[in-house]
Amino acid sequence: MSRNLLGAFGRKLDKKLRKWMMILIVVLAAAVAVLVAQRVNEHRKKPEPQVLTVSTLTDMIPVSDLSTVTSTYNGVAQVMNEKNPDKLDYYVAYEAQAQAGVNFNELQPEIDEASKTVTIRVPAAHFMDANVDVSSLDFMFNNKKADTSGVTERAYKACQEDADRECSCSEAILELARENAVNTVEALTRPLVEQLYPEYTLVVE
Repeated sequence: MSRNLLGAFGRKLDKKLRKWMMILIVVLAAAVAVLVAQRVNEHRKKPEPQVLTVSTLTDMIPVSDLSTVTSTYNGVAQVMNEKNPDKLDYYVAYEAQAQAGVNFNELQPEIDEASKTVTIRVPAAHFMDANVDVSSLDFMFNNKKADTSGVTERAYKACQEDADRECSCSEAILELARENAVNTVEALTRPLVEQLYPEYTLVVE
């Protein structure tokens, strides 16, 4: 075969290869364009609305017994004579930190589909604990003989009992604890309700 013939054959083959390469590039470009279009459409699709349920609301508040107020309580306890319970040995003033809160497992969420209203009712607050500061004890002796080496231990016990009794029935502490609980529940749920269920109105009471 002559060189001219070989050259002509090579040029012809080269043209075919270029032709097929162009076709392949066009096909690949079309395929990529289709994939891109599909992805864009997927992102443009609106997410399916989420159904608001009572369990969804309770999941928003992942706590149970929560202390919602810590209050300083100043009290005075009386310590009677051990052998003669009618005789007063001394008074002891003290300072205690009282804690009260609510049980969030007792929250009562309700959903009114007609008015698109979410209502969460917070239960009554309860006394949780009182911690007497032993360094705050201040004695006023009625019986000087009661001032012994063991007086602090006995006085601390009397103050703790007095603090538990007085703080557990303090309306001011319990009212403040419930008020703080209402604010806590609202702070935990409102941002999520407004973001995920903007058509609903939240009421915490």
